[in-house]
Amino acid sequence: EYVLVREFPGGCSMSRKKKTNEEEFDFAEVMKATLLSSIVSILLVGIILLLLSLLMSFYDVPQVVLSISILFLTVLLGFFCGYLCAKRVRKKGIFVGVICGIVLSVMILFVDLCAYGDFTVSVFTKLPVILVASSIGGVIGVNRKRKYR
Repeated sequence: EYVLVREFPGGCSMSRKKKTNEEEFDFAEVMKATLLSSIVSILLVGIILLLLSLLMSFYDVPQVVLSISILFLTVLLGFFCGYLCAKRVRKKGIFVGVICGIVLSVMILFVDLCAYGDFTVSVFTKLPVILVASSIGGVIGVNRKRKYR
């Protein structure tokens, strides 16, 4: 079904195909974008963590600085993942950001379980931070203007 967009003088008209509910929001596309943006975000934060560990091997870094930098990297991870995913999907930024935050949280819980054999208290403080940061990244990613070439 087509919808009339604009009529021009002389009888010409411009129309486009009307979107159905399935075309408006494709959950498979959201999951594909979520996994891709999660992997890219984890690689980015992994590189930053590698540089931080290299810095720590040369200098004595206080525990407070280390805790703050880990919290900052957690926020960066969530924000960047939500931003990339929402920029690709271009719809429902908060929902897409929360989905990204949930996927990242499950990944972090899995790594924490494998590393320690149990869940630590610090991982449960990071999960709400990831959800909030990824939803903010999703909102900004959706509202970011596209570059036209």
